[in-house]
Amino acid sequence: MIFFPEKKYPVDASLKVRYTETLKEIGANAIKNENQKGWIENSPNIEFAAWDWKDKNHRTIYLLNIDWWSDTIVHRASLALGNQRFQVDVRRNCLETITVSNGVAIMPASMTTDIFEMEIIGNRCTFTIQTTGKDQLKIFCENQSEIKTFEIKKPGIHTIEMVMPKKN
Repeated sequence: MIFFPEKKYPVDASLKVRYTETLKEIGANAIKNENQKGWIENSPNIEFAAWDWKDKNHRTIYLLNIDWWSDTIVHRASLALGNQRFQVDVRRNCLETITVSNGVAIMPASMTTDIFEMEIIGNRCTFTIQTTGKDQLKIFCENQSEIKTFEIKKPGIHTIEMVMPKKN
């Protein structure tokens, strides 16, 4: 609750600036540690939701391009992963997903690919996915700026192991 001891609405000219700044400060404090688990930074044409798994080590971020009024079909969002930032494309009419665990994030191109499990031990990342067809996975790592890609050549359940750069 925000309380200003005045008999005025928050949009009143005498309160609006202080009220707006207080809301921004509360919001910034609420999300200040979210980058460590994966977060989407402010993007005017993208809405997102972050779903933390029961184990608290995994998060799935769902992104939606809400720009239905322009001719722009793809907008970019900024994925914050630790101190690293990655630009990701968010397509119109697609629910994009990014699954994050311990500084590694996976973003499938297909809306029918699910990430079931991710396990990171040292610099090895093992993940299990299910897909209904060919797909391309983008893999982001908090300690490197390069985005890796991995091709899935057929439908089914796949367990994939990748060697990631060692953390500094």
